[in-house]
Amino acid sequence: DDITDEEESNYLMWLLLPLLAVLAYRVYYRERVTRKAVRPAEQTSISCPGADSSFYRLVAALESSCRPRLPGETVDKWLHSLDNIRPVSELFRALSLHKRYRFDPAGVSADELREMDTLVAGLLNTRGDWLMLNEALGSSPAST
Repeated sequence: DDITDEEESNYLMWLLLPLLAVLAYRVYYRERVTRKAVRPAEQTSISCPGADSSFYRLVAALESSCRPRLPGETVDKWLHSLDNIRPVSELFRALSLHKRYRFDPAGVSADELREMDTLVAGLLNTRGDWLMLNEALGSSPAST
């Protein structure tokens, strides 16, 4: 009834063989999938809709002038927390157009895209006002 050391080793070998076979299969399969996924021609042909949105320049300017977005913080919530950005209506109109440009399958018209670019350019031109207001409120990007 007692199992000897040799029998125990045999049992362990028979348990490890299937595990090693599964591991080897997964490593081989993952390697094959990775090689297929890294094709430069395919990567350049797939572009993210709205990736060229001018709104990203505005976000970068706001993050450097006011405060960076927190991890997991939505753009809407973050923009609402930036009390010193004026005019608010233009900021949220640009955000609305950006979201449609980025996520709506119907997209935006050429006129709406120009409107968003104009709104973003106007908001970026007021960047100096954000910095002065931040200093007046004592909330420079370095202190937040």
